[in-house]
Amino acid sequence: MGTGPNAPSSEAESRILWGAHADVAMTRLETDLMHPALLGAVRNVLALLEDDPGRVELRRHRFQNGLWAVAVSGDGQDWVLLWEPSEERLHEVVIRYLGPPPGA
Repeated sequence: MGTGPNAPSSEAESRILWGAHADVAMTRLETDLMHPALLGAVRNVLALLEDDPGRVELRRHRFQNGLWAVAVSGDGQDWVLLWEPSEERLHEVVIRYLGPPPGA
């Protein structure tokens, strides 16, 4: 499973697309050897999103602007992944933010 902006996926899976900020944050996390547990937790959430973005654990917190928030923790770090279904394509989700909770 690729996690980059153009990661391949099968027709049955959702495709992950990346907003600019989230893509930079993921690239930094992938190259940061100090937070392997956080990287693993983020990859687990991405795998769930690819498998089925309708899962209840991915849709517990929603903002008024339509973004869904998923808390991700590891290595003493608490992050949030903000995502939304693509408006253009049925089987795509867009990661809009990845990092510490805004305002934290």
